[in-house]
Amino acid sequence: MLEEQQKFIALVEHSSDFIAMSSADGQVLYINPAGREMLGLDSLAEALSKDISEYFTTEEFQYFIEVILPTLSTVGRHESEGHLKHFKTGALIPVQRSCFTIRSSTTGAPICMATIQRDIRSFRATERALRESEERYRSLVELSPDGIAVHCNGRLTYVNGAAAHLLGAKASEDLLGQPIIHFLSPQSHHLGCDASGVMPEFIAIEGFVQETITRLDGTSLAVEMSGIATTHQGRPAFQLMIRDVSHRQQAENSLRAHARQQATVAKLGQRALEGIDLAVLFDEAAAWVAETLEVPYSTILELMPNSHAFLVTAGVGWQSGIVGCAMIGAQPSSQAGHTLRSATPVVFEDLRVDARFSSSQLLHNHRVISGMSVVIPGAGGQPFGVLGVYARHLRQFSEDDVHFLQAIANVLATAIDRKQADSRLHLMERVIAASSNGIVVTDPTQPDNPVIYVNPAFEGITGYSGEDVLGKNCRFLQGPDRDQAGVEELRRAIREQRECHVVLHNTRKDGVDFWNELFVAPVFDRQGYLTHFVGIQNDITERKRAEEALRQSEERLESILNSLEDIVWSVDAQTRQVLYLNPAAERIYGRPIAEFLQHPDLWLQIIHSDDRDRVLEAAALLRQVGSNDVEYRVVRPDGEIRWLRDRGHVVYDADGEPLRVDGISSDITTRKRMEEQLRHDALHDALTGLPNRALFMDRLRQSAAKDTRYPDHLFAVLFLDLDRFKMVNDSMGHLVGDQLLVAIARRLQKRLRPSDTLARLGGDEFTILLEDLKSPAEAQHVAGRIHRALRVPFNVCGHEIYINASIGIALSRDEAGERYHQPEHFLRNADAAMYHAKGLGKNRYEVFSPVMHTQAVRFMRIEMDLRRALERREFVVHYQPIVELQTGALTGFEALVRWHHAEHGWISPAEFIPVAEETGLIIPLGQWILEEACHQLKIWQSAFPKAHNLAMNVNLSVKQFSQPDLIAQIDRVLHSIQPAPGSLKLEITESAIMDNAEAAVLILQTLQAREVRFCIDDFGTGYSSLSQLHRFPAHTLKIDRSFVNRMDVRDEDAEIVRTIVTLAHNLRMDSVAEGIETPTQLHQLRSLGCELGQGYLLSRPLSAADAEALIGAWGQGNLPWQPFFSHDTSMVQSL
Repeated sequence: MLEEQQKFIALVEHSSDFIAMSSADGQVLYINPAGREMLGLDSLAEALSKDISEYFTTEEFQYFIEVILPTLSTVGRHESEGHLKHFKTGALIPVQRSCFTIRSSTTGAPICMATIQRDIRSFRATERALRESEERYRSLVELSPDGIAVHCNGRLTYVNGAAAHLLGAKASEDLLGQPIIHFLSPQSHHLGCDASGVMPEFIAIEGFVQETITRLDGTSLAVEMSGIATTHQGRPAFQLMIRDVSHRQQAENSLRAHARQQATVAKLGQRALEGIDLAVLFDEAAAWVAETLEVPYSTILELMPNSHAFLVTAGVGWQSGIVGCAMIGAQPSSQAGHTLRSATPVVFEDLRVDARFSSSQLLHNHRVISGMSVVIPGAGGQPFGVLGVYARHLRQFSEDDVHFLQAIANVLATAIDRKQADSRLHLMERVIAASSNGIVVTDPTQPDNPVIYVNPAFEGITGYSGEDVLGKNCRFLQGPDRDQAGVEELRRAIREQRECHVVLHNTRKDGVDFWNELFVAPVFDRQGYLTHFVGIQNDITERKRAEEALRQSEERLESILNSLEDIVWSVDAQTRQVLYLNPAAERIYGRPIAEFLQHPDLWLQIIHSDDRDRVLEAAALLRQVGSNDVEYRVVRPDGEIRWLRDRGHVVYDADGEPLRVDGISSDITTRKRMEEQLRHDALHDALTGLPNRALFMDRLRQSAAKDTRYPDHLFAVLFLDLDRFKMVNDSMGHLVGDQLLVAIARRLQKRLRPSDTLARLGGDEFTILLEDLKSPAEAQHVAGRIHRALRVPFNVCGHEIYINASIGIALSRDEAGERYHQPEHFLRNADAAMYHAKGLGKNRYEVFSPVMHTQAVRFMRIEMDLRRALERREFVVHYQPIVELQTGALTGFEALVRWHHAEHGWISPAEFIPVAEETGLIIPLGQWILEEACHQLKIWQSAFPKAHNLAMNVNLSVKQFSQPDLIAQIDRVLHSIQPAPGSLKLEITESAIMDNAEAAVLILQTLQAREVRFCIDDFGTGYSSLSQLHRFPAHTLKIDRSFVNRMDVRDEDAEIVRTIVTLAHNLRMDSVAEGIETPTQLHQLRSLGCELGQGYLLSRPLSAADAEALIGAWGQGNLPWQPFFSHDTSMVQSL
């Protein structure tokens, strides 16, 4: 134990580190020699005399109390760095301190504290030197122009600024941790990693190797690299040195590219010298340019003649159908157009952002990013087009590239110019050969100036071939006529070496003479020496003949002009001096031509004063537009006024200046008189000479306008319609009717004031406009005067004729003071009043009231509804039984139309039948009734054997009866339906028959042959001639209901009925009475011998179903009216 203790003490004593021990209360117990030396203490005693706080600085002693002692009491050990204070010098010595507690081996209680402290001043100096060395090394690495990078296990751990730039990073920190394989090729084992980025065994690369790295932005960069295995931060690593050699490669590539470009230019120039076709040359140029510049697109654009577009003449890389076909706009905003306008090479690096161009098809359709283009020069300063190359990626074209492209464009321009020159030369040869003028070239440098060339036209004109004339002088063409004036002029010009123009009388090879117009011109070389004469000749034989024909034509023209009825004139455009007048001027103007030649203003003085300004305006307009057409009057010396139509046009000289004015003046006096007559006729009735509708409406329009301006103004319109005028026309002929209208017009005019307007609208209708009335009664007084005037008979063509008129009066304001403003309204109102007057019995006048307009409107509404009703089939046929008055037997039915309106229900026939008659709708309606009634009769005849003898009475209107195809219509009905023969009976009014008796007889006889029977309807109410009644093949006379209704109250009507029945019997007809409503009427008719009857007493009109039921009851002997025919008189009387 003692020996071990001695060894420990020796170790402590000889240790170079500071070793000390202290008690638990901080009393220093021991400090070894090295410690005392470090503190500047001379002995252990001196050391032990010091308090422990003296060994520390104030801050470190506080740290000792607060940190070290607590740590030792709990942990038992504490290590830190601190300082020892040298007691003599006061210097602070940095130390590495280790403090620990020494405990009892038996009890574990703390015995003392020990500390070992090592002087680290030399370590700090070494560390500082090492740090400074590293900083110098890092600075050298960071500032190195070569890139330096270190990677561990394939990931970058250090990158200097140069390497960061080469790898495409903004800062070195952006690359730390990045896999090195991202920047190197997978096969770069020699650079310290395999394909997975894992480091193999450490190797060194001798020298530099060529590599291509991939930068962060995806671009490639040529570099030289060297590497060596190393350690970094204590780990195995590989250090790379990267050197940018792209500029050197670019220079080398540029030299190689320049050589290729020169070779391409030389090869293309050689091809151009070979004279190959331009299209082939363009294709080769486009292909070689694209190949040389390593671009996917090249194009040659040819500028079109209008300079607005290019044609893609040649190119490489474009879609099918573009080269040779596509047109590209040459607007300045396009890349090609910009090149053309700037006339300098245009290079664009990024078409996506280049603001010089807009809406580039290169970008949108072909994804072109970079490109350049140059102008291909052309002849005369006009460019031929544009040569361009394009790439789909960012590409910087060098100046050498631009020079190369321009050199190619210049080669193409030279080839184009050469081809064009060849074409022009060939064209000139073709022009000369194809010229219709004869061309001859002579050589004055040889004796006798021989011919050395003639074109085919010369051969054609002269008949001599080239072989005939080459080497000879041209005088052989003169033939025997060698003393012409033109020949001598030609000789002098040749001697004097000047141009000349002569006309010669020459002879062809076949001996035929011809006129030769010859132009001769000398040709001099650049030194001014005469080398050739060129002669251009033209056979003008036909022209000579034409000139002779023209002379003769001018003589004929002069003869024609002298014989014309129109004036032909020509005046100077500036001075208005008359240059020519043909003899017609003397006849029309009544003045000698010499007066116009002596007095230039005479033409203006003889114009009518009212027309002079208008003619001067036309003359001024003539100078502006070049022609005119004006009509005016002139006054002859005898005072006669004549109308002229002047047509002139300006003749201009070669400079477009007015030379003269030529024209023709026609005498249109007769035409003007005819036009005046036509204007009169257009506004007047041809028969009576009265104003017609157009003139009347114009004056009515003026009155209406005046009525608007002057509230107190009052006027009236009278509408006259002659009563029964048609009868005069039909009975006496249209000639008498026309003369009657003329006589009526004259009589009416005498009853009117000069301020009033009497007009004939047409037919037998007259209108009168009464102006400035003092009261409405004045219009009625005029109407009364007209009626009184018409009472006096007219003597026309030996006939004494009485005529009446119905007059409608329309005032400019009605009783309520309401005014009308439209002329058509006045005429409409007067017309409505006239129709109202006719409806009240004719030969009277009526003043218009709004009620009449309402009636007219209702008339129109019924007309429109009638038309729709025909289309919608709103009509039905009812059937009124016709009874044998002696027996009560059923003999037939009368078909009566009924209208069930879709909105208004049943419409009375009395309301719509007149409208149908007036509008002509009765024709289709009547045809439908005829077809429907015959069809229903056929059904009954087929269903009831007893009905075979029943008759169906169908009314035929006046307008139906006058239809030219009436017989054809009835034939179609009879043929299609086939009712029993003799069962159809047509009822026709006596007025319809009497209107045209001759035609009526023919129609009735024709239908009678088809077993159609007839009944004269409403007999006794119309106009008839009893002397002609027997001519009509009628079977029945129908007594009008107006007579039947009054039989039991007026003896006169009973006598009329008796007369009609007697007349019917005398004409071998039967009679039928309509409108029987009382037993008394029935009894009277039976007593008078009337055979047939119908009326409400017997039966109302029945529907088809009810009528069919009636026929069935009749077959059983059970008719509803049978009680009226019983022999029991008391029952009849009681009924």
